[in-house]
Amino acid sequence: DADTFRYVPGVRNHDGDLVIGFAGKINARKSVEKLLRAVAALPTLRIRVLVVGAAQDDPYVEKLMTYVAGHRLNVEFRPLIRSPRDLADFYNYIDLAVFPGSISITTLEATACGTPVIIYRSMEGLEDRVANGRGHLFSTEEELIRLIESYEGVVSDRQRIAQTSMPFPLTRISARY
Repeated sequence: DADTFRYVPGVRNHDGDLVIGFAGKINARKSVEKLLRAVAALPTLRIRVLVVGAAQDDPYVEKLMTYVAGHRLNVEFRPLIRSPRDLADFYNYIDLAVFPGSISITTLEATACGTPVIIYRSMEGLEDRVANGRGHLFSTEEELIRLIESYEGVVSDRQRIAQTSMPFPLTRISARY
């Protein structure tokens, strides 16, 4: 929905940390632990991670929280965002969206808001989701670490990312797949 998922210039992080976001139903297939391990491997960077989609009393989420506490990472777990407008605000706020496991339409919603993405190469045909400088694909955790590190201090051209995402409406994507 281009009326909802769009770049809004005034809604963004200004606190000095690299704010990485993940949004989706958190489960083992989403591999959020890869993101957390990558952030733990970059202790000299000021990184804050917002993980959206955490269910209370979920054993997988509790395992992630234990890892975060043990490594003293700056990570905030939030419940699933149900409002499309609130999800668009989330994507406009964060500096970088990382999808370390199976993916969904959320990768396109993020770039439609001008947010660069790093996506795990979980299936064929993902190149179009990161084309034109909208982001990167990775296959190994070492690649993920290097890619996150490459965004430190970078101010992305969010308007250009959003504009190059516009040719991907849901109807076109579903027809292609």
